[in-house]
Amino acid sequence: MLAGACAQRKARYPLPQQLTLYVAISDQVAKTDNGNVSAMVDALEADLREAGHFVDVVAARNDEAAPVPRIELQVRTSDPADMEALGGAQLVSMTTPLAVVPLGASGSMDVDAFIVSSAQAPATYLGRVRTTSMFGATLGQNETTLAGERAGHGVASKLLR
Repeated sequence: MLAGACAQRKARYPLPQQLTLYVAISDQVAKTDNGNVSAMVDALEADLREAGHFVDVVAARNDEAAPVPRIELQVRTSDPADMEALGGAQLVSMTTPLAVVPLGASGSMDVDAFIVSSAQAPATYLGRVRTTSMFGATLGQNETTLAGERAGHGVASKLLR
């Protein structure tokens, strides 16, 4: 994304300048996440800050009430990229012009996004963001968390024009 591109976008939904980003993860994601959730939050926070918002990140906890208003992210899946398979694909790609990435080598992430404006009003469902990270998609980036980074930018694009 070009620097300053988000700053020119306006909020698609009425968003306050001070935003709470509330992140809930499934039990399975808590066991298997390799940094995708953190990469997602970092990318989304950066896009929102660039658009002029101040972001407060809050992790969901069962023993505490969720803050209102908030942008809520429910991370359904976060599958890490298989680094051994990616390494093998890298080696093959150096010797073969047409290398195929082994199934399961890419990482993926599914996130449901909501806006909750008040405790009395129903949440606005923004949609599900599904991302994958494919080997060699962007040189120099951490392949294991690329799906999370893409998910963060995907949520930002749903919030901003």
